[in-house]
Amino acid sequence: MAVQRYPFRRFWLCKALRRWRTERKMKISTAARELGVSVSTWGHWETGAHFPTPARLVDLEQYTGLCLIELVCPFANSEGCQRRRAANPCAAPS
Repeated sequence: MAVQRYPFRRFWLCKALRRWRTERKMKISTAARELGVSVSTWGHWETGAHFPTPARLVDLEQYTGLCLIELVCPFANSEGCQRRRAANPCAAPS
């Protein structure tokens, strides 16, 4: 049996994605289509079955407007994320 090195990352990512999507009353199919991934891929991310590649994490950060830290860490520093967004307006939500 393979040991997951950082299972908490998947847990926090799936919580963050689901919260982001449901706050916008968005279907999984809509979010997946807009990001350019399959519905099953987005579903796997939300359930924690898979973890996105680093490139997809960057895409998720830009698409959702959430700081990468907010996506994978339960103890995200909101102030730090706000400073990062201010420095990189491309990552800010539209």
